[in-house]
Amino acid sequence: MFNHRPIHQSPNYGFTLVEVLVITSLTVILLLGSMTIFMTFMLNQSRLMSKQRIQKAGDDALAQMTRVLREARSITGCATNMSTLPFVDLLEKSGSYTVTGGQIASTAADNTVYILTSDNLTASAFTVNCYPGVESDYLKISFTISDDNNLRGQSLTQDFSTGISLRN
Repeated sequence: MFNHRPIHQSPNYGFTLVEVLVITSLTVILLLGSMTIFMTFMLNQSRLMSKQRIQKAGDDALAQMTRVLREARSITGCATNMSTLPFVDLLEKSGSYTVTGGQIASTAADNTVYILTSDNLTASAFTVNCYPGVESDYLKISFTISDDNNLRGQSLTQDFSTGISLRN
């Protein structure tokens, strides 16, 4: 009769095409998800750094103005809603604070201009209210700083305000 020899089958090694496609699809989905999380993190980090830069610039400008104005001898033309703050210091030298070219600037008696805010930030709405007092003048200074160079095209803005009593 027929002599049937058993066919020797080699074991299957590897994956089927369906298994490879499923694993590839899952890998792509995981990579896209992690990339979305990473991009969100980077955008939030950029926004946070921009907010910190605005906060530091505003605080530094207020500290500089407060330090000089507390020791000022007088405020020239004390009034409300001033956009420029002229003052006379203890050495009888005049100066002023104002917004020039989107930056808060201090102008000395010799017309030297010192910029108090950073170039990549924009200062606006600089107003000073001066209230004459019996013993000393009181100033309320307010301004806004914004950063228009944000990644998403959104402008970050923060308002700053302080009150200063002149000592002299």
